[in-house]
Amino acid sequence: MNKRDEEGAKAAATRLVLQRMRGRRELLKRLTDSGYLLEYAEAAVEMLARNGYIDDVAFARAFILDKMRLRGHGETRIRQELRALGVAADDIEQGFKLCDMQCEEEGEPRLLRELQNALHALKKNMRGRTFENAADARRAVDALRRRGFAFPVIKEAVKLYRQEHDSEDNS
Repeated sequence: MNKRDEEGAKAAATRLVLQRMRGRRELLKRLTDSGYLLEYAEAAVEMLARNGYIDDVAFARAFILDKMRLRGHGETRIRQELRALGVAADDIEQGFKLCDMQCEEEGEPRLLRELQNALHALKKNMRGRTFENAADARRAVDALRRRGFAFPVIKEAVKLYRQEHDSEDNS
């Protein structure tokens, strides 16, 4: 198939979105990186968007849910990753709103899920140890920040972790 061919770009774009959801800019980059001319890559992306196969808001929502539920990432990191994929800020915000609505309907608010993810990551990082000194606490906080959790979530996760360990020590 000729990489300078518009039909080839459309076929390649279709194959890529059938593999998994993708954002417009990510798909455009994949096509041009594969050697398709920009005008053909843009036409392919536009054709898929027109037919409802590409939707950056739906992509953002699915990405957010995946990163939260399967990877245990925090909101900050998810936003950074979406921006790196070329998703517009408005589409990211709309994706978070849709995600919040879905989580509420399922009976688990997104922020509660994020707190649970942070606490799980903290437990994994600490391996049952307590905070012996300030350096231990700093390392734990830094590990959660790298996973993309916001400071209020980190603070609450540390508080819950300490409460769990204090109650175990007192039993």
